[in-house]
Amino acid sequence: MTGAPESRLPASLQSLASGHYRKFAAGALVSGTGNWAVRLAQLLLMLKITGGSGGAAGLLAACQYLPLLVIGTQIGAVADRRSKASVLMVGQCIMASAAAIEGVLILLGEQNEVLGLALALAFGIGAAIDNTLRMSLAPELVPQRDIVNAVNLNSVSLQMGRLLGPIAAGIAIAYVGYGPVFMIATAAFLWFALVLARLGRATADTVSAPTGGASIRDGLAYVRADRELVLIFIIIGAGGLVGPNLATISTIIVGIAYGGNSAQAGFVIAVLAIGTLLGAVWTTRHPNADVRTITTAAGLLGVFAAICSLAPSAATYALMLLPTGFLALVMVTQAGALVQVRVAPSYRGRVTSLWAIVLIAGVPIGSPLYGWLTQLLGPQTALAVMGAMVCAVTGTTAAWRWVRRLRRRRDASSAQGNALA
Repeated sequence: MTGAPESRLPASLQSLASGHYRKFAAGALVSGTGNWAVRLAQLLLMLKITGGSGGAAGLLAACQYLPLLVIGTQIGAVADRRSKASVLMVGQCIMASAAAIEGVLILLGEQNEVLGLALALAFGIGAAIDNTLRMSLAPELVPQRDIVNAVNLNSVSLQMGRLLGPIAAGIAIAYVGYGPVFMIATAAFLWFALVLARLGRATADTVSAPTGGASIRDGLAYVRADRELVLIFIIIGAGGLVGPNLATISTIIVGIAYGGNSAQAGFVIAVLAIGTLLGAVWTTRHPNADVRTITTAAGLLGVFAAICSLAPSAATYALMLLPTGFLALVMVTQAGALVQVRVAPSYRGRVTSLWAIVLIAGVPIGSPLYGWLTQLLGPQTALAVMGAMVCAVTGTTAAWRWVRRLRRRRDASSAQGNALA
């Protein structure tokens, strides 16, 4: 998208000067709220059905995110050939269908563990499209100068959904049951689908022919050729073991370690979302993303995750989630913004899908791992172990980057000395 009318909006909100982006941001907020409401409702329902099984909860989270690993790159390749808004609309319709079916089954009293896992997998297919394309669509709705701001505001919208969704779901489940949560979420997804249908028609002329035939192999080669992108992917892969799993981990800890109910779980996750929302606001004021900031945020995320495991009560645990959520969001948003800026538009769908896969891979890997560690060590010790793993990987990456920098400086000094000689 080129050109934009002059705006008196502050720099941190400049992307909202675009009418297309305003519609997208509003729809994304509504859909994101429904998305996180469904995720929490599915998780709490699984815990209720299985009598609080951490393993079952981890398996359900894996089902929610597994489709992204399987079809994520294909989604990115398709999106580089077609309108991203239209493809994203299909994802909203799939999520709406899964939520509606689960809501009806609950109202009919037919829900069980197998159906819960199957519907979580179906919901995950739509969510895979959403996770892959929501970030890559935002840059197409604003001028080049506003791309980083658009990505950051997109993260703010997502985190507001993470804040509102668990609160609404926790309260609704406590007072009216699970069924209404899924039905309201269905309406939210369908509304965003209508917004995307209009955006798809309005932005159809911005779809350009992709480089290299839009093959997945070309996307992988593009990433391998950029060392900074490789570093970002490694850091995000490590941080993804904890960051995307914090809602699942917190629900399990509140239910098992502290004996909390659905309303308390919703409150704790809402506090987590407040922390992530603060992180999102911080990123809008610090648009210059770099690898050092991403590495620092990931390392501190591991440290604070381990500290959370020491909390003696649910209230203390919730308080410690504020900085943990802040760091998780800074890590993800800064990495996403840097990826969007470094990648050519014709590769954006494929590289963004790879980035999303690396991030979300921590869920189908980390959630079952956390569930297994919970059965073996308890939920709090399991979180400490996961945090230590993140610290180990990010620390190693930071040290490797530092050594590479020293070698470059040494080689440059040697070359300069030889030239003078």
